[in-house]
Order: sequence, then structure tokens, then C-alpha cells
Amino acid sequence: MISNSKSGLIDCKHWKQFDSLFFGISSKESENIDPQQRILYSILWEALEDAHIKPSEFRGSDTSVFIRSMNNDYPNIKNTQSSSNDVLGTSTTFLSNALSFAFDLRGASLTLDTACSSSLNAIHLGCQTILNGQSQISICGGVNALLDPLVSIHYSRLSILSKKGVSRPFDIDADGYIRGEGAGLVVLKKLSKAILDQDRIYCVIRGSCSNSDGQNQKNYNSQPSGQAQYENIQQTLNRFDIPRSDFFYVEAHGTSTPVGDPIEIEGLSRIFKDHHSSDNPLYIGSLKSQFGHTESASGVASLIKVAMMLKHRKLSPNINFINPNPKIDFDNWNIKVVTDLIDFPKDQTITIGLNSFGFGGSNCFMAIQEYKPIHDQIHDQKIPLEQSEYLIPFSVKSQLSFDKYIDEVLRNKPNIDDDESFNDFVRYQCQSKDLNLPIRITLSCKDWNDVISKRNLMISSDSETRSSDLTSIVYIFCGQGPQWKEICDYLYQNNHIFRNSVQKCDNLMKEYFGYSILEKLRSIASDSNEIYYPIIAQPSLFLFQFGMMNLLKSWGIQPDAVVGRSFGEVTSALCSGIITLENAIKIVYFRSTLQQLTFGSGRLLSIGIGIDKYNELIGKSEQLQSLKDKIEIACFNSPDSIILTSDEDNLKTIQNHLQDQGIFSAFLGPPCSFHSSKQESIRDKVIESLSDLPQSSTPKIPFFSTVTGQQMKEDSFYNNEYIYQNLRQPVRFNESIQSIYQFIIDKQQPNSSTIFIEISPHPTRPFYIPQCIKATPNYSNNNKITTLSLIHKKKSIPEQIQQTLSQLYFNGINLNFQSAQFESKELHNSSFKHRTDWIPKYQWDSQE
Repeated sequence: MISNSKSGLIDCKHWKQFDSLFFGISSKESENIDPQQRILYSILWEALEDAHIKPSEFRGSDTSVFIRSMNNDYPNIKNTQSSSNDVLGTSTTFLSNALSFAFDLRGASLTLDTACSSSLNAIHLGCQTILNGQSQISICGGVNALLDPLVSIHYSRLSILSKKGVSRPFDIDADGYIRGEGAGLVVLKKLSKAILDQDRIYCVIRGSCSNSDGQNQKNYNSQPSGQAQYENIQQTLNRFDIPRSDFFYVEAHGTSTPVGDPIEIEGLSRIFKDHHSSDNPLYIGSLKSQFGHTESASGVASLIKVAMMLKHRKLSPNINFINPNPKIDFDNWNIKVVTDLIDFPKDQTITIGLNSFGFGGSNCFMAIQEYKPIHDQIHDQKIPLEQSEYLIPFSVKSQLSFDKYIDEVLRNKPNIDDDESFNDFVRYQCQSKDLNLPIRITLSCKDWNDVISKRNLMISSDSETRSSDLTSIVYIFCGQGPQWKEICDYLYQNNHIFRNSVQKCDNLMKEYFGYSILEKLRSIASDSNEIYYPIIAQPSLFLFQFGMMNLLKSWGIQPDAVVGRSFGEVTSALCSGIITLENAIKIVYFRSTLQQLTFGSGRLLSIGIGIDKYNELIGKSEQLQSLKDKIEIACFNSPDSIILTSDEDNLKTIQNHLQDQGIFSAFLGPPCSFHSSKQESIRDKVIESLSDLPQSSTPKIPFFSTVTGQQMKEDSFYNNEYIYQNLRQPVRFNESIQSIYQFIIDKQQPNSSTIFIEISPHPTRPFYIPQCIKATPNYSNNNKITTLSLIHKKKSIPEQIQQTLSQLYFNGINLNFQSAQFESKELHNSSFKHRTDWIPKYQWDSQE
């Protein structure tokens, strides 16, 4: 029979339910796994979230794992016939080893059994692997499920369970303990590393030691040895040079046994009584009075209790203590049981001791100190006007997990008008959450009301996110044409990264132009065509592209290749690392001022047929043949589109003929015959003005030329002659896109994707890109092609940019949500991490 009908149980659903697919385990396989092992999977993820450590960032690391093992109930209660899978699922080996596998942790991984001191010994071993340099992080703890009643029957026969069904540590009526369930893990790091990584720190382990009773003043194996316990504490304090007077409280093993409690407290008195007094006693308590004895999880449970007391700077009362055990001389030993909530002294850094003993004689003691962070005086504030809406990322393994999570967030949030809590939530999602799970979601919100109204309008990935290793990014810098008067205004006012970049660039340009390009743009009348002047269009376009390049960089976006159409090659060369910003600005100045001299030299006409059909069309018309030598090809857009340049009358003749054939054509903005013989008049001036350019560098990012249509790999090619050819020769956009595609598929894996981002203030027919690619000889449907435009001048700019960023995120690009949306002074202030307890942990899509 069992001595009592009481026990400290956790809700049975925690043992039964498990989000098996989250950890890559089939539902059928999970049935054979010990519930103790299953629950450890979940709480390890939650422990890392609580520490603000992203699980994906320490995969493959030397992280060690030490887990306790004591009772192994699950195999005994399974009714099914055992199989090989049962061995893998119920062997205590896998309490540690399975965690190491699931999270790809490659340090020491051990399951140990020292009975009730198992989990504190596990933590002690974790400390050792960190101190001796074997691991940077250690995961330690224990678990205890009460599934098999036979264990309780055996403990009752040993007379260690309370017949009254109450745990009364240190009380005269103590007659044993009640059993308790629990599971707990702690994450250990060197303090200096945790501070550097801005982890959430609860407390500091000043030192720990473990020993065994042997036959040290004991007559039988399960008899506790007060002398061995005393020696272990002494060894800890001496080895780590910890003054006895530093201790404010000791979390005792306190199993509520008539023999064990007096022996333990006497050992404590021998060490601490001379360093305390009746006015300054050593406080003691035991978690077992509240939860029961969680046995092999009791050490980690007690450490978590200590950590929470240190966090809140209060001692938690020991319950069920009514009449002191007369064998414990509390008054003369200067020891007092905590029976009420006690605040910590304000002028003292608290140190707490923690005892844990196994009935086989394994003892562990740990000294834990309060952590007092040096708080940054900068208070977290939402950036005024900078970020009208935050792009908030989420990452889950099922839609249900997201729905449950956002429901819990909205249920737990503080006051709806609390800007600080919303700001903390955004920073938590951007900075602390692991965003590498397969289903990615974004919400664009400015406050809690926005979250409530938009929660069903979130943008999410259509399918499981591709790995970032399978996605390539190509920047396409547009040429003159899509610029408009307010090209920089919104981002200049609302994004500090864009503004700082544009200000820097504008100041450098002022040295050449003699005036601010930004101010010049703002002074242009709405009905003026000055925006098409090369001397205005090109520098303003460069300002915009330089600002956008740095804005994207702040999000952690790095292109795998760059290409520029016509003037866009200047920014492309800068992005690639071929030229410096100062030299780029010099090129912009002379290119724009000299091309201004050719303004009015002709027009540009975009037509909806390729070069072959165009030549065929010319050959069939005598009228068009007479114009053949007067019309030049300015750009090869795609196999189905080219741009012609000539005098306007000549182009209108072509246009009329095309209209008769039902073929698309449209005049483009600038009244200038770019990329034609009309540019030869400025050749000598271009060559002379840029003759002192320093030698260009080897591209750091693969650079594709629309002059040659090929990748340019060598250094020194980007000189004054090349720059002239860039404005004289036709733009070989079609050929350069095909070269980029071939370059990418040569280095990509199958089923990869390529994202083309147009760095332009307005889309310039991005549909040309897939047309070019499909005409590539080695074209394959296995490579997904996506084209993204950052801005559309007739649409909301922030909405357009956030949609582009979301698409990158959904395609596996790991965006830097925090640096891009918060000032650097905020990023160095991690105080928000101590205000996020209300934010729920990952919500499991659990099944029984």
C-alpha cells in the first residue's frame, strides 16, 4: 500500500500532449517515447526563449547536456508489447542524447542518476564543462513523472513517504515527504559571455562542489552523513573563496524526514552560525513543503525557485512549518525558517546556498549570487516619426501555433494604450524570437489597436520557407527615367538610415554641383520638365539609390550579383565595391553635366518586339528602310522588346507603322537621344574630365555589365573609356540578365530561387526579367524567379517596402528586423528583456 493519497502533480495534459512534428518526430513514433523525454524537448525550447537565446543560432555548437535520471516508469505501464522503438523511446540515455540530437548540440551529453541530487549534480557538471572550456553553453536539469504506482509502494515500505500526506520540513511532526512531479531545465553560460550576448540573466553561480558520503560517519548505505555534507559545503566555500557571512539564505534539501532534516541543518550550523546572529540569522526553507519532493528534478526545481527569489528580491515562505523540530537548535545555531514573505536588504548583494542530497550518498552544494545588471540610462522609447509602422516578424511550424500565440499575446498584454509594452513586444519579436521556422508571417502595426485590427490581415508565406542558402538576390539599378520630384521625401522624413545616407551623399555632391540636389529637387515646379534634365535626374536618382542600398543593407540584405541599366551602372559599381562613394559622385557630376549638353538631341521609343522582328519589319517597308540609318537601338530590353532612338519625327513614323500592325510602342520621358551616336559629341570631354580616376578595384560582389552583357571580373576595367561606352553603346540588358541567370544556376542547388530587386523609384517593366531568363539556353523551371519593386510612386511607400521585405523574409532571407527599425542606442539597451514576462512562449500544436 502507498502511505498517503497525496502528491504534487502537474496537469496530465503536459505528459500526454506533444507537438511531435515540431521536432521532426512522427505521431506514431512519439507514442513510444517516454513522456519525460517529450516534455524536455518542449521546455528546452521555452528555456532558450526565456533566456532570449535563439535555438537556431547554437545548432552545431559545443553545447553540453546533462539530464538527471532516477525513476523510469513509462516502460512499466505500457500495455503494448515492447519493440526496438520502445528501447529508443524509453531508455534513459535519450533523456540527454535525444535533446542533443533534436537541437544539434555537440558537446558532452550525459544522463546521470544520483537519486534526489541528480539534477543539481547535472548542473554542477554543466558548470565544469564551461569552466574548463569544453562548452560555451550547458543545458542542465531533470524531470520526474509519477506514472507507476509500484514506485510509491516501494517508497512507502521504506518509510520515507509521509503517512499524513503533508511535507513538513524542519517541523516536529515531519514524518516523510509527499512525492511531486516536475520538469526543469536551466541554461548556463559564462557571465561575461551572457552579458556580451545580452542574454536574460537570473543569477550567478559563484561555485559548486559534489562529493560522496563513502563510509564517512555512516553505518549503512542510505543513511545520510552530516559530516560529508558539511565537508562538501566547506570545500565549495574554500575553493571559490566565498565568505560565510555573505549567505542570506540556504535552500535546504529538507525532505521532511525525522532523521535527515536535523542532520542537514546541524551541518549548516557548523559552517554558518558564527557568521550570523539572532538579529541577522541564516534563513532556510525547502521547496518540498510547497510542491512535494520532485526527487530527481528537485535540485533544478530548487535552483529555479532561488532564481525567482533573486529576481523579485524576496524570500518565499516555507509552508507547513508550525512547531520546530526539537532536534534542530534554531536559536543557538542562528538559523530561522522563512514563514513569511521577506524582502531582501536594499544595501546587500544576496548570496544563497543550495543543498541537494541523494539517498545513495551523493551530495551537491551550490552558492548562487544575485545578478545586478548595470542598466543603461537610456530608456527604451518608440522612435518618434521614424517608424510609423513596425514590420513585426513571426515564425512558427503551424498556423494553429501562430493563432494561439497571438491570442495569448492579446490576452496578456498590458493596457491597450501602453506604448512601452507594444515597443517591448516588437523588440522581443525582432530581436529575441527565433525566426527560422518554416512558416513565416509578418504584421505591419504601429500600436496594439493595429495588432487587433490587422491580425487577420497578416501576410504569410504561401508554403514552407526555403533555406536562405537556396535563395540568390540580384540588385537591378535602374537608369534615368523613373525619377520624380518627391523621389526622396517620404523616406528622408521617416527613415533615419535613408536620411543619414542621403545627407552624407548630398553634402559630397554639393562640393561638385555647388548646391544641394535635395533642395534643387524641392524647388522644381510641379509642372516643370526639369526633372528629366540629366543634370537633375541623374544625381537625384543616385541619391535615392544610395539611400535605398544602405536601407536594404540595414535589414541585412546582401546581393549575390548586381547590374545597372545605363546610368544605374554607377550605383551598381559602387555597390559592388569597384569604386568609392567619392569617385562615384565625381562620375555622377561629369556624366550628368556633360549629358545635359545633349538634351534635346532626340527621343526614345520603347517597342514591343525584339531585334529580329524589328529587322524583319524594316525589311518589309520601303518607307522604314529609308529611316534605317537614322534610327539606332538604344536598349535591348528582352527578346520581345527594344528601345529605339532618333529624332522624334522619325520615331513617330515608326510608331504609326507599329500601330497599324497592332504592336505596342510608347515614347519615354527624356528628350534626349541616349545610347546613340548623338553622345559622341561629348566623348572627349568625358574622357578628359575622368582621366584622373584612380584604378578601379576588383568587384567584391559579382558585377554584370550592360555595356558588354557579361560579368566583369578584373580590376581597372571601370575607367573613363568604359564610362563613356556606358553612355554611348546600347544597353544590353537582355544579355546581362541571361548572363546573371547562368552564373546563378551554375552555383545554386536544384530547386533554388532567385529574387531580382529593382532599386528604382518606380517599376520599369520588371516583366522583362522572366522574358530574358526564359530565352536562356539552359533555362529550367526548377529555379523559381521572383521580381520585386521597392517603390511605386502611386502607391503607399511604406506598404510597398514592407511587402518587399516580407517577400524576402518568406523566401528564406534572414532579415535584421531589429537594426533596421530601432536606433543603435536602443539596441544596446536590453532592459526590455526584463519586462517581457507577460509575452507567452511558443504555443505548441500539441496532440495526445
